[in-house]
Order: sequence, then structure tokens, then C-alpha cells
Amino acid sequence: MLDQTHIDLPAVIERSGVDLHREGKGYRGACPFHGGKSNTSLSIFEKTAGGWGWSCFAGCGSGDAVAWVMRREGLAFQDACEFLRLDLPTTHEPRPLRPPEDAPEPSDVWQAVARDVAERSERVLWASTGTKALAYLRSRGLTDDTIRGAHLGYNPTDRWIPRAEMGLDMDDDGPRTVSLPRGITIPWTVGTAIWKVFLRTPEHSRPDGTRWPKYHQISGGGNAPWGVDAIVSGKPLMLVEGTFDALAVAQEAGDLITPIVTGTTGARRVRWIARLASAPLVLLSYDADVGGDQPTVYWGKVLPNTRIWRAYYDDPAAMLSTPGMVRAWVDSGISFQ
Repeated sequence: MLDQTHIDLPAVIERSGVDLHREGKGYRGACPFHGGKSNTSLSIFEKTAGGWGWSCFAGCGSGDAVAWVMRREGLAFQDACEFLRLDLPTTHEPRPLRPPEDAPEPSDVWQAVARDVAERSERVLWASTGTKALAYLRSRGLTDDTIRGAHLGYNPTDRWIPRAEMGLDMDDDGPRTVSLPRGITIPWTVGTAIWKVFLRTPEHSRPDGTRWPKYHQISGGGNAPWGVDAIVSGKPLMLVEGTFDALAVAQEAGDLITPIVTGTTGARRVRWIARLASAPLVLLSYDADVGGDQPTVYWGKVLPNTRIWRAYYDDPAAMLSTPGMVRAWVDSGISFQ
């Protein structure tokens, strides 16, 4: 993680030639990126996790101190860190980077079971049993076309499948079954192969009383990104953490950019890097937190033509609640010079 809690971002911004005035617990000023005259278009605020952030209400962008310096001073990510005297993290990504490995597909047996789970769940979502789950997806701003296009589904009950039925090895002391908690199913496919199935679970407990995680991945899947089939030559890409972020971007601005989900540590394989590297521009739009810092640093090193482009607030999925915001944010990201 890049610890920026010690950086006085208001002072950094003022030193770059922007006049700020105090407003509440934060600051306001005129955004220099769009040449606006309003002295309130730029907001500098304290983040709940510590440190400062900035955002332009006209749609120029948002981010942390590194993002500000990159844009204001025209520096690359590493140069911006040096400008701010930040030490790049080295514990997770040693230098030089370890050569990425290949990405084998999950076994045919695993894929057959995973596809059956995904297809059954999709049918349930559009039946009476899935009414509440479908209402939840719609409440997040997703259209029916988007939901159907992503083949989202609903698994109505917690259940367990023997590992042997999914073609998985069993250790003497390991689990004997693969768990499928109740929740919305999110299949990840590449071509005709199914690589992963995630479940977005509601707040409920396992039989032993512990809580299911918010997102649960069915054991045995492969390491692949979501959305690579949509990559088109000459079209920019956006890398995000979660599928709901990607669906929001695809729904609102899919004609402008192709969203790709890598998670925080996934997709670091030769076959995927080669496809991502072919894009003329890659926006790194991971969450501005501990989990988002690691992939931002990694992909900033590995891919050419990257640009950090944080969401105006929270993440792209959250911005979907404000009409037009996701598209304006994407358009600003790909048009910024």
C-alpha cells in the first residue's frame, strides 16, 4: 500500500498554483483542468480511511495525491511517487518482476458442473424464486439487458457439492465438498470456457455460525479476467476490481471503453497480459484503498499507456446511482491529455 496519510494534499495543490479556501472540514477551489471560473468546482476532502482526496464536480477526475501530481505535473506514476517522496511498495512485487506464468483452463469436469450451476441459477433469477434477487440487481441501476448479457443468476439455497464430482483432488485433512452459498451467481467466461463462478451473498451464516464472505468463489476455477472477449483493437480498456463495477461501465459507456475485471491480484498471466498490452490506453480504476493500491502499482509497471483514473466516489458501481456520472467519468478519462 502507498501510505499517503502524511501528505498535506491541500498544500500540494496550492503549491501547484490553485487558490483554495476552507469549506467545512475540507477545501474548495477552481479546478485547473477544465479552466473553470467557479471557485467551488474542485473539492479537497478528508477520506474516512485517512489522508486526503480530491474531486472535480465538472467531471475532470478525482483521486489521491499521486493522481493529482501525475495530472498536474504531467508525470508518470513512479515519477509522481518520487515527486511526493513516496516509497513504492516492494514486499509484494519484487524487482525485477517475476515472469508471469501460463493460465491453464479448469478441467472439463469442473467446467461442466460450474456451467450447470450458472445456467440453473440464471433460470431461477427470472422465475418467482428469484424475484428479490432480481429486484436487488435492478436497485443497483443495472438494466435487464445488462443482467441477461452477463448471465447473472440466483442460487436460492446453501448447498455443497462433493469435490470428486467437480474433478478436484482431496487432501486427507482438506474439505470434502465445494460450498455454494445462497446468492447471486456471476460466471466468468472466456470464449466457450467457464473459468470462475462468484456468488454475491446476502448477510447470512454458515451452519457452524460463521458468516459467509460478501463474495465467494467456487473452488477449482482458473485465473482469468472477466471481459477479455470484448477487447477490440484500438479501443481503450479500463481495469477494475469487481464485476458490478465493470457492468456499470459497460452499460453506461461500453461504446467508449471496454471494462476488464482482474480483482486485486488476478489475471497476471502471459496470455492475458499480451491481450491487455495491445490497448492504446488502459485506465487503472481500482478502489482507492489497500486492496486497490497493489494492482494499480503492478499493472502500471507491466502495461504501457496506463493512467490512474479513480472513481469520483467509492467505485463505478456506486456512481451508477447518479444518472450520467459513469459516462462523464469515462469520457474524461479517455479524453484527458
